[in-house]
Amino acid sequence: LGGHQGPLPEGMQTLPELLQAKRYVTAAFTEGHVPGGEDMCYGSGFERGFEVFDDEFRLETPAKAAGGLPSTAQVPAGSSVTLNKAAEWIEAHSTEKLSVFIRLRELAYPMRLPRYGEGFLGRGRTPTPKDIYDTALASVDRDIGEFLHRIQAHPGLDNTCIVVASAYGFDFSEPGRAEW
Repeated sequence: LGGHQGPLPEGMQTLPELLQAKRYVTAAFTEGHVPGGEDMCYGSGFERGFEVFDDEFRLETPAKAAGGLPSTAQVPAGSSVTLNKAAEWIEAHSTEKLSVFIRLRELAYPMRLPRYGEGFLGRGRTPTPKDIYDTALASVDRDIGEFLHRIQAHPGLDNTCIVVASAYGFDFSEPGRAEW
């Protein structure tokens, strides 16, 4: 597209459209609807070629206040919610050729949440932004590990290729990042 930004023109095929033409069943779980901005949402054009397109980013009110937030604050429900939905869909379609796209946003807004446990936060000191991020990352890593074990244990999915990439790595050496 050169210097242009989406949505893609109608004449350009997407990877899911190409895979559908090869009789793949396609699904996307994007966590696209978030407070303060949306992307990879239905209507953006990203959904083209996906038979199932789930752009929900579930929020919850934690049982106890999270890291200085008001007790009524909404926080991400966690990567496990989206991964469980995706795993259920994958298991239900395990006899078919599949292409599944999963994007997790939990690390885009790292915060101290009770479900992460103490992780890298250290006791008796104020955690740094890096401590909070590392603790959140360890939690997401556990969620992805559980997802991979679930897929690996399911009959019919033993010849599955999974690619994991991240868009939410932070460079804490950038000016202002350490204070965040």
